[in-house]
Order: sequence, then C-alpha cells, then structure tokens
Amino acid sequence: MALLNEQFRRMQVLAGIIQEYDNQGPSTPEVYILDVTNKQVIPSSMEEVQKLSNLIYDMGGGETSYYDEYNIVIVDNIDENEVLEGISDGKQKLYIKYNLENPISLPKANKIIASQLVYHLDNIENFAKTVNDSLKPNGIFEFFSDIMSKEDKQFVEILVEKYGFFLPDSASLKSLSKYKGENLLLRRGTPYVTSTPKKENPPTPSTPTSTPSFLEWEYDIVAKEGNARVKYTLDKQDYPILQKISGTIPDKYFGKRFPKWDVISMERVK
Repeated sequence: MALLNEQFRRMQVLAGIIQEYDNQGPSTPEVYILDVTNKQVIPSSMEEVQKLSNLIYDMGGGETSYYDEYNIVIVDNIDENEVLEGISDGKQKLYIKYNLENPISLPKANKIIASQLVYHLDNIENFAKTVNDSLKPNGIFEFFSDIMSKEDKQFVEILVEKYGFFLPDSASLKSLSKYKGENLLLRRGTPYVTSTPKKENPPTPSTPTSTPSFLEWEYDIVAKEGNARVKYTLDKQDYPILQKISGTIPDKYFGKRFPKWDVISMERVK
C-alpha cells in the first residue's frame, strides 16, 4: 500500500498537482494543531510535540500525508491551511511549519520518514544534520526515493560516513540503486541487525565466557573520532558491538581476523 501511495504521489508531481519543494518558509518552526473535524488551524507550541509518545516525523509530507495517527507529525514549509485541506482522515494532526533547507534540532523522535524529498532540496548537508539531530539513538530513518538520484545517494552517504548511521545488512553504499522505489531503513548510532541471535545477555568483550573464533572489523573508520562496528562470533552466534574509538585505526586492522579480545579493548593508536 505504501508503494502504491508513493507511485500516486509521483504521478501528482509529474502532473503538476504537487509543487516541488521551494526554498521558503519560516526559519523558526511554527507549530499548529490541525483540527480535521472542524476544519480549524489552532496555533500550538513545541511542548505539544514533546508530550507525544512514539514520536514520528513525516518530513516533507505536507501535501500528501498518508498517516492519520496523531503521533506522526508533519514537517513541511507550505501554508498550514493547505496542509489541513489535504488531510481527509483522522480528527487532529500536528504540523510543524519550517523550511527544511535549514538545519534544526527538533524534539527527538523514534522514527523519521522522508519520502521523495531529498532530490528536491538544495542543501542535502543541512537536511542530513536535521535528521541526525532530531532522531533518538537507535532511531530509524525511513528513506524513499522513486528515482534514487545522485543527490539521494550522496545524502545517504553523508548519513553513513559523517553521522555514523547504519544500513541494513543487505545494503551497501555501492548498491543503493536497488532501493529505487523501495523503502530503505537506516538506524542511527548502532549497528542495524536484521535478525537478533536467540541468546540472552551475550558476553561483553571485556569478560568473555569463552574464546571467540574470530573478531573482524566490518566498518571502515576514516574520521579521527567516531564509532567502529565490530562483529565477533561466539558459540556459533554473531554479535555486533558498537565500539567508541579515538584516534585513527591503523589500516592493518581492517578485514583481518584476530583470536584475542584485546584487539577491541586496547587503546587505539593515533
């Protein structure tokens, strides 16, 4: 159903029904409650957003929001009355009016949705910062593009390489084209695991119960400070670890296998 909605939206764009994202709108966010039942726009505040549990942002969804739930907050730059007119279901919706060309840190959300938005923006660096700064650790960023343009790929690359977002195990920066017309889910600040091992409380690297068969760096770190992802195998189970590092990891560590735990507990060489 979501894919059909996105295809319908694309047809609207091509037909000129939906306008492209313009570099306009307030530089300070304005919050409104859209009363769908009574067709009223009620000024509100960011405190109303902060009160929501399971907060989700639909960024760029002002003209075509397909989500009725009150906890899914629309963020866009178009007139609030136009947004209200485009909503047919539900009783009330929260709307943050803001120009997404400018970076901002909104109340931290569990999930951010951005559908067919990025390739319309002039400044994808600013929007990547907004996504990072407005999403909780472990939060999910749901990205959709029907064309997977050069700008789309550059945007995903910024999230991964600059902000430490993790792609699903089945994806890589070199294979983004296969997600054209498909939802791509990225996780902020922790390895994205498609299946969790059926083992409670796996041992930490500092206090292993047995010797792992190997340790392997899976994520190439080029920044002087950041997060490294390590995978280790123990009792035939794979576990990802998010390891904080400082300094530059020597090239000799990448793609190698090590039989000792101290490879991830040792102080990194600068």
